[in-house]
Amino acid sequence: MFGKNYLSPEIIITSLLLQTPYYKFSAHTYIAEVRLEPFGRIGIGVLELISTVLILILRRIWVSVLLILSIISDVIIMHLHYCKLA
Repeated sequence: MFGKNYLSPEIIITSLLLQTPYYKFSAHTYIAEVRLEPFGRIGIGVLELISTVLILILRRIWVSVLLILSIISDVIIMHLHYCKLA
């Protein structure tokens, strides 16, 4: 009756997640300040790309959610440590 839903939550989340690897693969200056050069920067970018592919595979969405939550929690801890709040 309503047709296909082209703005499903998976598409929206994937479009948001695909914006961040650009900064990791282009060697943005902020990443260099956190002392993750080059292996941490490229590794996090690859993990984000894997999680965006997995979120589109509906049978493996739970793996992608766990991977995204672990990346987000690591980034929060890294930012708190970098700002010397932790």
